[in-house]
Amino acid sequence: MINICAVSYLNTVPFIYGIQQILLEKEINIIEASPAICAQKIINNDVCLGLVPVAELNRMYSVNIISDYCIGSYGPVDTVCVYSKIPINNVKKIYLDIDSRTSVELLKIILLEYWKISVDLVVVKNSFQFIDEFSAALVIGDKAFGLEKNFEYVYDLSSLWYEMTGLPFVFALWVSNIKLSDNFISNFNLALQFGINNISDALINIDHKNKFCNNPIVYLKKRISYDFDDKKKKGLQLFLDKMNNIYNSPKTI
Repeated sequence: MINICAVSYLNTVPFIYGIQQILLEKEINIIEASPAICAQKIINNDVCLGLVPVAELNRMYSVNIISDYCIGSYGPVDTVCVYSKIPINNVKKIYLDIDSRTSVELLKIILLEYWKISVDLVVVKNSFQFIDEFSAALVIGDKAFGLEKNFEYVYDLSSLWYEMTGLPFVFALWVSNIKLSDNFISNFNLALQFGINNISDALINIDHKNKFCNNPIVYLKKRISYDFDDKKKKGLQLFLDKMNNIYNSPKTI
């Protein structure tokens, strides 16, 4: 039995559907959790295969990237945004979503290199609930759907990254902490590809529990980019380099 941890967001629905359709149920056990918990389960060896935030690669010294697919975006992604009632240059504090370190590290890079401002960063649960006239909040995943209606200023971090670098952004990758057979890896990638190629069926057959995304088809086909292609690998390496420059701890993929 291979235990798999998948992120419990709408953008993972095609992956879940493909795995359930192509891989034999007796071979796998799927656990759904937040990105941060998926990463911790890999680190703790609670599962042997997981979809994990790329910033967590720094804490994983013996894992393998085993898939041709990822959670990425060319430009706006809609679900990794900073929300505020005032322009970002007037913000004094940003509350951080605890679910994914990758988005937090991306925000730090954009604060430093794009906005060139310094603000206090505070990690909280349900960050959007703390926004006042002097603060903003980073919100990721399905929690972000519909929030744009409540705030005058919405900053899509994936869009800003693309504007700053000309490269796509990779949020999460499939990694394993054991050596999987070539046959399983091949079938696993076929399963992911099947789900991506059948997004409409995936949305019908998988209960994604999201009621706030106005158009899931557009989100999954136009906002999320699943191929882990050469441009995404270049974008990922640049992100890791920039992140590691902040912490001065080299890491390459």
